[in-house]
Amino acid sequence: MGFVEFFWENSKLLTDYKAKIATDSRAEGKAEGKQEGTVDGIRRAVKAALASKFPGLEALPQLDKIKQVKALENLLVSHVLSGKDHAAVKQAILKAARRSAI
Repeated sequence: MGFVEFFWENSKLLTDYKAKIATDSRAEGKAEGKQEGTVDGIRRAVKAALASKFPGLEALPQLDKIKQVKALENLLVSHVLSGKDHAAVKQAILKAARRSAI
C-alpha cells in the first residue's frame, strides 16, 4: 500500500469527509424521493378528479410530464375542481405540461 492509499484509508479528515458526503447524499436522495412521492400523490388526485368530472382527460400522457407540485395543485384547484368546460381543462393540462418541459 502506497502513501496515498494509506492516507486515503486512514486519515481522520478524509474519513470524516467521506462520511459527510455519504450522509449528504442520503439526505438528498430522501428529499428527492419525498418530492417525487408528493408529485405522484397529487397527480393521482388530479387523475381521479378528472376521471370523475371530465372522463377521458385522466388518460392524457401530458399529465405525467408535469413534475412541479405547485403546477399540479393549481391544475387541480383552479381548473379541474372548479372547471366546467372539458376543452378549457384540457388546454390547462396541455399548458401546464408545456411549462414543465421548459
